[in-house]
Amino acid sequence: MASSSPKAPTPPRCLAAAVFVIDPATQQPLLLAPGAEVSNPDIIKQITHPDAWQPETSPPRRTKSAPS
Repeated sequence: MASSSPKAPTPPRCLAAAVFVIDPATQQPLLLAPGAEVSNPDIIKQITHPDAWQPETSPPRRTKSAPS
């Protein structure tokens, strides 16, 4: 019997453009506005155009400071 590990929650992503998607629960079309945060993985999978998303920011890198 294979054990299934719990999936980590999908981090929200922010839209850069308006997009239409299908609500996975109701099967109704939804219009998501720019700036909307999307965390539902079933909706994220529907948004395939890379320009629809704001660039993902990576955590700031730590740099060594130069000696004074």
